Amino acid sequence: MLVQLRALVLLLVTVGVLLSACDGQRMTRAVTRHPSPSATPVAGLLDAPPTQCPLSPPLDVLSFSQFGGFVGSVQFVGHAPVWIPRPYLGGGTAPLSIDFEQNGYTPFPQTKIVWEVGPDYTHPVSVQLLDLRTGAPAWWSLDATHYTQTFVLDPAATSVHDHGAPEPGWHEWGSGVFIGAAGCYALHVTWPGGSWRTIIAAGR
Repeated sequence: MLVQLRALVLLLVTVGVLLSACDGQRMTRAVTRHPSPSATPVAGLLDAPPTQCPLSPPLDVLSFSQFGGFVGSVQFVGHAPVWIPRPYLGGGTAPLSIDFEQNGYTPFPQTKIVWEVGPDYTHPVSVQLLDLRTGAPAWWSLDATHYTQTFVLDPAATSVHDHGAPEPGWHEWGSGVFIGAAGCYALHVTWPGGSWRTIIAAGR
């Protein structure tokens, strides 16, 4: 009887150790998993950007001989009061083109877009990037662990992406955006009383 009791205790301890190990592995996977909300990483390089995306109305262009931290002259595209510096967009005007894997394969393709809001505008601006084929919104990074499908540029709120005031009357943000497939995407920019929209051919 004593031998059986010892064997039972040993069995229970062994099971407990195995369960703890499994929990530890699950916790490790949860912690080390890529923080992107996309649960399925892409298996290889994205396809090239489509060449037949729908056209969209042309955006306005602002030219500066010097602005903030940019070296030399720079152009902004968009509509007042929300702009994207040309270096963060590909060539052409309609549709725009963005390379999400310019440095090679990554399981969660992303790119950086800098936003300039101004001059003298202080209300929140909302940004979405929608896949035209599926309607699914892309994900924007807020920090290393938080993501959103609507990126908000709010001069009244502090965030890690807030770059402050590059020039008097202007406000600047950096953003990271993720996509899972090459395609045609609609960039929607809205603020109280106004908006603009443009088509982006995304791929690599």
